[in-house]
Amino acid sequence: MEELKPLTRDEIEKKIEMFYNALKPYVKDSGFFMSVMLGQAGIESYWGTSTLAKKANNFTGHKFKAPFSNVRPNDFFLKDAGEEVNGKKVVYEDEKWRKYKDVDDWAKHHADWLTQSDWYKNHYKDAINAKTPEAQLKALTGVYATDSNYATSVMRVINDYGLKKYDEMKEDLKEEAPMAQKRTFKD
Repeated sequence: MEELKPLTRDEIEKKIEMFYNALKPYVKDSGFFMSVMLGQAGIESYWGTSTLAKKANNFTGHKFKAPFSNVRPNDFFLKDAGEEVNGKKVVYEDEKWRKYKDVDDWAKHHADWLTQSDWYKNHYKDAINAKTPEAQLKALTGVYATDSNYATSVMRVINDYGLKKYDEMKEDLKEEAPMAQKRTFKD
């Protein structure tokens, strides 16, 4: 298991703002609660300080799979994967992980994850239709994430850092979008 340097609360709050600003342009139609995406980045990359985050700009553990592997066939990073299979921890050596150009490349892909195709929309329909972050995380556990404690772990981060306030901002973004489309500018 990777040894990570403890971060101060101030350092974590700066990371939260960085992730929020990266995800904000893409959250409106994502199907994700912003608090869930921020909590995922906290849990899965320890706020961007894990090896996968630093070497591959992969903050939420996306594996390297088709169709992406067909488009950017050399954009992967090899690293062991700890998974839970039938209630037991298993390590798969040298798994291919998706490598992103930068935090924006990651944010766009991650926000699009649940709704990127009809298959994904159907596969993640319970998460997409969830009315709360708790329900969304419950729907993702065992489907998106193999860790049976995933929902509990991410919710702990959401609650510890008050991340639900960003969900209210998502609602504001939804309300602003139609106005922006109607707005015209004259010289």
